[in-house]
Amino acid sequence: AKLLAVDRPGYGYSNFGQTMISVEEQARLISKVIRKKREQHCEIVVHGSSYGGTVAARIAMDYPELVDGLLLQSASMAPGAEKTYDISHVVRHRPLIWLVPPAIRNANREKLSHRLQLQKMADRWHRIRSGVIIMHGDADRLIYPDNAIYAAKRLVNAACLDFQMFPGRRHDLLWTKTQELKASLVKLLLFVREHSD
Repeated sequence: AKLLAVDRPGYGYSNFGQTMISVEEQARLISKVIRKKREQHCEIVVHGSSYGGTVAARIAMDYPELVDGLLLQSASMAPGAEKTYDISHVVRHRPLIWLVPPAIRNANREKLSHRLQLQKMADRWHRIRSGVIIMHGDADRLIYPDNAIYAAKRLVNAACLDFQMFPGRRHDLLWTKTQELKASLVKLLLFVREHSD
């Protein structure tokens, strides 16, 4: 398998500092990259962590023909089921906004729009037809475990669904459950290959 990591719009080398609030638009832009890769590779598994999981889910909703497997890890999926710090509301106003580094400013703008963006996705979960694995920590105090339960209940047309809740784990699965994440990606690839036409 080949691994391709993308910077979501507004981060890294993708117009750093220019916030893109719309998850639909982020999914559209990233789908172009996936479509190009689809020409070279038979199976595409999309992995999204935290708010990247929101975008990954939206890609699978809007472009089901491009996604064979979906790994949603510590992902924000349920409207309002995440921590928003009081300071987030304070520093969004001028002149305080300039006291915040650009990357945090971006994240803050996105954070304050999460509920609305997730509400726009609420009636689209049935469109996901790929195999799906959901991984979440039951002690996650940033993106609450309710997010995983919410998505699992709505993935009624997923080709398969594997739900993993890790006891005592927080929003740190990328670092504390690396082997499990790798195994989940392999599991999705094998599932796709086994069920491909």
